[in-house]
Amino acid sequence: MTPAPLQTEEEIQLVKDCIIAPVLLDVLEHDMRAITLTKLKLPYPYRRKFRSMQKEVTLELTNLRQMMRQLGIKIYSESRSKEYLEAHYMCRGYDHEMILMWDTIKAEVEIRLSHYLQVSLDDDGDDEPP
Repeated sequence: MTPAPLQTEEEIQLVKDCIIAPVLLDVLEHDMRAITLTKLKLPYPYRRKFRSMQKEVTLELTNLRQMMRQLGIKIYSESRSKEYLEAHYMCRGYDHEMILMWDTIKAEVEIRLSHYLQVSLDDDGDDEPP
């Protein structure tokens, strides 16, 4: 019996991106609700920006899924626990799993969110807790 062929870095990253994008959409939805409930003087521009980011992430997710189909990759189950997110997927006819710890996902979501907001995550000390 021959072992399953190794996945390429591109395939692994593609699966990871497909797992993280819905989490980013959940974060954006949560934050939009928070903005709606907060008494901001001008909430409209914030809501517009968040809607725009949701559209960008959704388009990116659509493109990622299309690339996965072309490469023969299919995520067939995902489960979330308190400690991690686990996904099972098929790649070139072989079953694989990916487990991402929530700390890793949080860091990835922050990086992607900063990209969409066009802000740097470099430590400049402006928002350090007292």
